[in-house]
Amino acid sequence: MKNQSLKSSLKITVFLFLGSFILLALRPIPQPTDNNCAFIQGSISQIVSTPEKDIFFELQNQESKYYINRGLELDLDIDDLKSNLLHKTVKIVYVDHWSPLDPFKSTQSIAQIEHSGEIFFSRITD
Repeated sequence: MKNQSLKSSLKITVFLFLGSFILLALRPIPQPTDNNCAFIQGSISQIVSTPEKDIFFELQNQESKYYINRGLELDLDIDDLKSNLLHKTVKIVYVDHWSPLDPFKSTQSIAQIEHSGEIFFSRITD
């Protein structure tokens, strides 16, 4: 009888843990605001697009990657971005968001890109 109760408690605990993990993993990236963003400055070493129409930016001497979700669907021109931003120092503002699918924050969603005072992309709301 005691063994049956222990098995039942273990099942409930595992179910609650997995449910919590799934809820955390599937929560969307919040809309960027001044309160939930951080920034980094660096020289862009690479700009690439994906089949999903995302645009990825790599900064020199940085392991993290930064991306504009569905950037090509937002009428951003990757060739224009490359000619204006590649090998130049930029300020990337990104949503400071944690997910169990990316616990070390190796991929960050871009909220804004700025170079020499000019904003090339922004989706920050007040």
